[in-house]
Amino acid sequence: MDSALAQLKLEALLAEIRVDYGDLEPAVDAAIEAVKDALMKIPEEKVPRSLASGFLDDLGVPEDRSLLEFKRPESFTLVGSYSTRTMARPATVVDLAMRIPKACFYEKDYLNHRYHAKRALYLAYVFKILSKCGFFKSIEWAFLHHDARKPVLVLHTASGMFDLRVIPTISSNVFDISKLDDGRSNVHNEGTGEPLQATPSYNGSILEDMFVEELSTVEKNLLCHSRRLQEAVMLLKVWLRQRSSYGQPDTMNGFLLSIMILHLSSVAGGQRLSNHMTALQNFRVSLEMIGNDLPCACNALGFRLELQGTERRPALTVDESRVLFPDTYGTNLLFRMTKNSLKELKLFAERTLEAITADSGFQESFLAAVDFASYFDCQIRLEIDDTSKCDFSNDGAWRGSEGKAENVLSKALKDRTKLVRVLRRTIASGWNPKKGLSKFLPSKIQIGAILNDIENAYRMVDVGPSADKKEESAKFRSFWGKKAELRRFKDGTIAEAVGWECEPWKRHLIIARVSEYILIRHFAGAGPVETVSDQLDFSLLDKNQDSIGSTPKILQALEEFTKRLKALALPLKISSVQPISAAFRHAAVYTPRPRHSTKGGVVGVFLEPLEVMIQLEGSGRWPNDVIAIKKTKAAFCLKIADSMHKQWHLDSVVSEDAVDILMNGFAFRISIAYEKDPTLIKHKGMAAISNISIKDDLIFHSVHSSTLNGLQGRCPAYGPTVRLAKRWIGAHLFSDVITEEAIELLVAYIFTRPQPMFPPSTRITGFLRFLRLLANYDWHLSPLIVDINGDMSSKDRETVVAFFEATRRGEHADFYEGSKGPAMFIATSYDMQSVTSTRCLPLKPALKRLVAYAKSSAALLTSNITGMDNRWQSLFRTPLNCYDAVLVLQRKSLPHPGRVLFSPELGKLQAAFVCPDVRSHLAFRTNQLFVGFNPVVEFVQDIKAKFGDYYDVWYDVLGSDVIGLTLQKQEVFVGTKRKRNDENSIVENLVSLGKGLVASIYLKVKEK
Repeated sequence: MDSALAQLKLEALLAEIRVDYGDLEPAVDAAIEAVKDALMKIPEEKVPRSLASGFLDDLGVPEDRSLLEFKRPESFTLVGSYSTRTMARPATVVDLAMRIPKACFYEKDYLNHRYHAKRALYLAYVFKILSKCGFFKSIEWAFLHHDARKPVLVLHTASGMFDLRVIPTISSNVFDISKLDDGRSNVHNEGTGEPLQATPSYNGSILEDMFVEELSTVEKNLLCHSRRLQEAVMLLKVWLRQRSSYGQPDTMNGFLLSIMILHLSSVAGGQRLSNHMTALQNFRVSLEMIGNDLPCACNALGFRLELQGTERRPALTVDESRVLFPDTYGTNLLFRMTKNSLKELKLFAERTLEAITADSGFQESFLAAVDFASYFDCQIRLEIDDTSKCDFSNDGAWRGSEGKAENVLSKALKDRTKLVRVLRRTIASGWNPKKGLSKFLPSKIQIGAILNDIENAYRMVDVGPSADKKEESAKFRSFWGKKAELRRFKDGTIAEAVGWECEPWKRHLIIARVSEYILIRHFAGAGPVETVSDQLDFSLLDKNQDSIGSTPKILQALEEFTKRLKALALPLKISSVQPISAAFRHAAVYTPRPRHSTKGGVVGVFLEPLEVMIQLEGSGRWPNDVIAIKKTKAAFCLKIADSMHKQWHLDSVVSEDAVDILMNGFAFRISIAYEKDPTLIKHKGMAAISNISIKDDLIFHSVHSSTLNGLQGRCPAYGPTVRLAKRWIGAHLFSDVITEEAIELLVAYIFTRPQPMFPPSTRITGFLRFLRLLANYDWHLSPLIVDINGDMSSKDRETVVAFFEATRRGEHADFYEGSKGPAMFIATSYDMQSVTSTRCLPLKPALKRLVAYAKSSAALLTSNITGMDNRWQSLFRTPLNCYDAVLVLQRKSLPHPGRVLFSPELGKLQAAFVCPDVRSHLAFRTNQLFVGFNPVVEFVQDIKAKFGDYYDVWYDVLGSDVIGLTLQKQEVFVGTKRKRNDENSIVENLVSLGKGLVASIYLKVKEK
């Protein structure tokens, strides 16, 4: 990302987020003066407990321990990003530290939340005074870093230019900081007065208020004189803001990022940053520090900032679940950060550095959003009643529940996951200290998990300690409960184990099963555990079962079929047999199932063919004419079918277009390619391109299939994601809008270019990323370069971009349907000009419609994943009120009626025809076999032939019982010889064309 173009992008980004302090400063000064004027004039008086009674009751502080006499603030100090000039738009919050006088506290007020109670009372009195001053538009309560013990005031200015956040602080000599050592307990048992376990988070929350002003002063002294370091902080803020954990209380924030920059520019930090480096270089070094050097749990005391400060330093203890980042005063600045939140931050940094190294990385670093729904492979929700009674022993009962859920699930899933992350709950807006906290805390805990390799993540057995390790075995059984059992394994060992056996096509549900079981076991009385795992599986079921289970049988049949082909005595030897159907690469929505009769033959009505491409040894006797070549290949296919019948007694189905050989319950459709094939000529140049369709381009299909089969081997979630994507395309009647190969390439892109995230490991997460790619990519201005095997060089990419730009200028118009190239330009190493997968489809109007549907579906899917909605089936239920006419088909006439997802919702559409005889449908003899025949597709072709000048046809090739028609724009009819028929005539013609197939026809009601 050090190129000149990247630098230009970075300068543009900095210009966009940089704040004009010249305009802002007078308004900020006026707001601070208004606060000072209001507070410095009021007399000292006792503050009534009623101003924050609910909050103080939650803290458990009795009235006699929370008596407070208001004294005017000692000082007001600007702290935070405004003071260091590191604000990054759109965030414009100015932090004002308001120091509470030492006289307001007693020597031991650091115990049992007395400090926090008085702090809240003091702030409540400030709220009362400022509410009357009239300068601010409104004032609301919030919490510092979502810490429920530490409320702050947010003052909204009338101009809306910024918000002023008032943060209560105290001087560093209010309490003896040795009493706030990391290992001390300052919250004692109610009633007995006995100390609880150490309260490092509680202690840290007080120390934070004692030293924030001094740390801020050091920040200002360095950053205000270093523009490059300021820019580095701003870039880090933008980077973190785009990540899912932004705003979480247990991760980094702007203040901590600034402290980190201070460390890296100090002697202790090796002076790795300086004002002489570019902002981008400083940004990269900072990411390397986060990824490699930020101290983990159980490290030594990390590192210190070489700052001038006090010698009084509280002791810091090392703990398994905590992260240590001491400042010069000895306080742990990362006292809120957990081990898993640090791990997540490191993963963010590592993925960003990989993107920067591999490519420019600008998009992945600063523009690509990483949210909870799309980042995590598994999303889990646990409802638990831990908010009805507030417990602030150390972090609060609800924080304890969150930490317990994270630890329990991490232990249960072990190496199945890269990361388990609980999103910390935040207090809802509208909080008031008079009402307390419990009613404002959400009860649901959101948990996300990123999976390791699929084979490991979906293993069916968790193996524990061997039987002779009594103590470890007891702990294992205690953790797993009744699921734990002794098992003897193949190698003879006997060990504790937990089994999750299931059918192969249900292995993707194992993570959900483990999560549900272990959370319910360890959270007694918890509500239902909701997991995002199988909610969309209904769309892939055929007769209540996922047909993907027949894939091993298909591959086995292919192997046997290949051996038999190569054993044939033919004039030209078969050199290779290459599978090209989607079913071979796990990308078919519905995988063909074998069909056998009692005699071993194939029975049924409809059978989808499995296409294979045959290559023959070289020969100089092939004709040169295209038509003669086709006839020769057809004759050779017939010869193969005849030989297979004579030698292996295999039947075949022969048509003008194809030869299908029936074996093991499957139909193998054979095609032949050789060195003089026009498709080979095409791939050597751009000749005769208009004569070759994607259906006939065997070489493309061969390379495409083998390449994506390799991707499926590396990323097992690719196949299920493609299947969901294709089913969604069909369900919304877009089967004639985009090719199957283009869908596969779109999905391949999110697996091969997932930065800043990991490649998706679950179908629902992959499907969401597919929808977002389709919805958000700028198809008009940018080509989509899908480098599946990573073999495209930078020169190849430049060539693709140059060719794309030329097409958008109108060049190469003879190669494409559109004068300025395809509406969706998808380039691969084997199709760099996008002349096969998207040359004809989608058309621009249809792509616009497809993008709109993708945006709507992506928004709904996101809401479903995050628990804001529960309309999973609506993702595949297409609205019919946008069509001018809707044809409802006879279910019994469809090739696979069991694949229809929903009955049509016709709403206000008006019936123009209803078949009077419900038994009137296409009749197929039960002993008749149709290979690759779909009456719906044939009917659609008939409609296009007759009404193609008037209507666009929308249908689902996979399994829907409706066809939609929309009138084309009026300009289409200018200059045509045919005139528009009236509605009755059109309906009659459609009924005639679809006799036995059409059950009813509905028309849009005309607006009066």
